This record gives sequence, C-alpha cells and structure tokens, in this order.
Amino acid sequence: MSHADDMTRLAESLAAGDHVTALRLAHTLKGTAATLGVDYLSAKAASLEALLRASPQAPDGEALRLEMEAISLALETLAAALKT
Repeated sequence: MSHADDMTRLAESLAAGDHVTALRLAHTLKGTAATLGVDYLSAKAASLEALLRASPQAPDGEALRLEMEAISLALETLAAALKT
C-alpha cells in the first residue's frame, strides 16, 4: 500500500466530516512507518493521531496543518531517497 497521498486523503476526509477515516489514515501510517523503522515519520503520524483523538469534532487547525505538512515532507523525502 502506498502512503504518498495519505495527507491529501486525510484532508479530504476531514473536509467531508469523516473523522473515522482521517483517524484510520493517521493510525495506519504510524504503524507502517514504525514497522519500517522510519521513526521520525512514525512519531509525526502519532502526533497527528493524538491531535485527531484529542478533539474529534474540532481538532486544532494550525497544529493539524503543521503536522500534516511535516508528514508530507517526510513522505516526499523518503520517496526521493528510495528512487536513488
């Protein structure tokens, strides 16, 4: 399973009010990254999951945005590293 578009899918889920899918995406990414030993990405996904769990109806938008941007950058960096 590819996780390259997880943050896009997560944003779409939140915009649609589908908190369950957003939470599942964060949780799955956390576990996959941990399994692969990508500790930074796993920690960022864990932070994102915690934000989503802490306030299911209205997560902190700025904190959420920052975590999602960090995760997107980490995924891009990882993808670039794997291409070489």
